[in-house]
Amino acid sequence: MSTKIGSYFWAMHTHVDRPPVTLGDVLAAPDLGLRLLVGPDDAAERMVDGAHTTEVLDPGRWLAPGWVMITTGLQLHRRPDRQRLLVRELAGEGITAVGYCVGVVTSKVPEALIDEARKLDYPVFTVPFNVPARDIITHVSRLLLASPPEDPFGREVAMQDYLINGFDDIVRSSLTPEVRILENLKSLLHTRVEFVNAGSRTALPGLPHIGNLAKTLTGLATQGTTELRLDGDEFLAVPSRLGGLFVGWLLVQLPDPREGGHQALSMAQAAARMIALCVVSRQHSTENQDALRQEILAGLLTLGPGSNGIRTENLAVVSQTRALPLLHTMGFQPGEPVRAVVAQPSSPCSRSYGHLHANLQVSGVPYLHLARDEEFFAVVQADSDTAAALADGFDGVMGVGGPVSSIADIDQSFDQAKFCLGRGTREAGAPVTGPGTQVVQFDTLPLSDWLCEQVSVPGKSAKVEALVEPLRRQPLVLRALIEYLRHDQDIPAAARALHLHPNSLRYRLNKVEAIFGAPLRRPSTIASLFAALTAARIW
Repeated sequence: MSTKIGSYFWAMHTHVDRPPVTLGDVLAAPDLGLRLLVGPDDAAERMVDGAHTTEVLDPGRWLAPGWVMITTGLQLHRRPDRQRLLVRELAGEGITAVGYCVGVVTSKVPEALIDEARKLDYPVFTVPFNVPARDIITHVSRLLLASPPEDPFGREVAMQDYLINGFDDIVRSSLTPEVRILENLKSLLHTRVEFVNAGSRTALPGLPHIGNLAKTLTGLATQGTTELRLDGDEFLAVPSRLGGLFVGWLLVQLPDPREGGHQALSMAQAAARMIALCVVSRQHSTENQDALRQEILAGLLTLGPGSNGIRTENLAVVSQTRALPLLHTMGFQPGEPVRAVVAQPSSPCSRSYGHLHANLQVSGVPYLHLARDEEFFAVVQADSDTAAALADGFDGVMGVGGPVSSIADIDQSFDQAKFCLGRGTREAGAPVTGPGTQVVQFDTLPLSDWLCEQVSVPGKSAKVEALVEPLRRQPLVLRALIEYLRHDQDIPAAARALHLHPNSLRYRLNKVEAIFGAPLRRPSTIASLFAALTAARIW
């Protein structure tokens, strides 16, 4: 059941007062290793209203009194005059202290800075090389969030700083911004935090599944925060909105107000707003990037005749212009192989490539895509099996080309993908990945097929055309040969497929022998015919 916020909202405002944050609180964090180098006897009692890292020479313009400045000394190196000026400005503006990151620009705090700090009795502390400045800012933000809200603006800044902590973490860059915000909120409140997407009513990727909780949220008003009781646990349900756009519900299990629970509502509301901003921004960004993906691939493809629909001159344009930086923003990594994918629906009625596009979007692989006429084209930076898995739910045939070193060579992979597409549409035994789905991967083709592909592009081999042309003039004989090869040279089976008497099939195969002047029982004859039909994309 659900109720409007009442008792918890009251309890939230009756928390036990905490003392303000001091420099001593900041320096006391054992995992940061901060050390006070210079300062008055009462330095630890100085109040702290925030912390920020900056290299500007006039910090008083940007830092309010009571804040802590953190610097690497980039603008101070070998400039004693600037070092002394900085200390005088900080002391004059009421900045609580300065933290110097040693080992970045200089191995220790510059002497002139220390000397001036001693003269003015101004606090200076050192930050170890292995401690990122953002860790100190996060620590200060957390201390401020647990203190009385004497400075609402400073508290709001601290709240946002804490929630976006770790966005620059390369190791965990795969996390979406929403998940990062939720992890930070959870670490601060030490309680269960969830998010339910407004569209699918399911948890965001990377979060635990919520189950029936989504159904309960359906009947709630999306304008204000609601208190929920589910299976004995109480939750705050905070709507995540950006103006008139509602994107989902942020759910926070209520902590005890005496254990810091007074933060829950304000923190949850701030996090909900930030999540809404992330979701809406990504939606617009996704639409723009999707259009760019199609535009770039459309620049490679042509409607004119050709083996693979790729204009060679356009490859050079893409390789030498601003398209390369755009590809990098889409996740393509230079030096990593790419491959082409071509798909075709099983019938004109199923010309819907929604499954393929949706699979690309959730796959996590860099891609370009374009639907044109009766085919779907894509370029992906993924292994063959991952590319093949994109066909899940697609009713049709997909060909996956082999890897090439860069976009500039993608025409080779498109040749291979089109070749595989032809094998899938003609060969009954093509691998099946699901109902109505066939995928043929160039990487897994038999050696014979691979050899045939080398001369499969029209115009590459006059020898192939010379072998195939006499058969084209006799369609019944050509059809008999194809079924004979398709059924592993089993005359009764091939005859049944053609609805012929076996002797009638033998008669037509005798005509094949007459055309080529060689018996079909000879291995070289069979190999030549198989190669010619495959290369000509008849088989």
